[in-house]
Amino acid sequence: MTVLLALLLGAKSATPVTFVGIDYSRALFVGSGDFTDTAQVTGYYPGEWNRLWASEMMEDTAKAAGPMTQSIEIVAASNAKVSDLQIRRTDGGDDIVAATEITAETLGELVASYDMKGAEGLALVLVVDRYVKLQEQGCTWVVYFDAGSRKIEAKQRVCEKASGFGFRNYWFRTAKDLVDDIKKLKPR
Repeated sequence: MTVLLALLLGAKSATPVTFVGIDYSRALFVGSGDFTDTAQVTGYYPGEWNRLWASEMMEDTAKAAGPMTQSIEIVAASNAKVSDLQIRRTDGGDDIVAATEITAETLGELVASYDMKGAEGLALVLVVDRYVKLQEQGCTWVVYFDAGSRKIEAKQRVCEKASGFGFRNYWFRTAKDLVDDIKKLKPR
């Protein structure tokens, strides 16, 4: 998409953004009756949700944040670290949604670990914090950072309602609903 086209579509600015993917390496999957197929949750779905974003959400993301390229392979190394230890077979109260174990330091370490292959400009990553079945909520950090310096420019934790048919679409809804936050949070 050209800069002019992005401006005509109502993008926030013409600053190019590289979407590096959805990072599940620090996610918690919380629910006593969900997340039962450990291999699917930890091995298959992180890649599947990234491919789904690349095929279905890039146009909407570009409308929200301006000219956009995607390099979802950047989060592949992080997502390869997802393990069954991240699945919590418990239910719980609203405090499970409100809590987070991801700090500014954690986000900085993740961003620093990405192989950006000499990329410049602004980059965007979605860092999943937790999916909580009982409250039907998914919480994700929307993080903009400078691709060269890896300095985090803006970050915000957002919780969205899960919905949809089937496991894949049910949890992917929480990512799809982040587009407005991606637009509002863009720093430049």
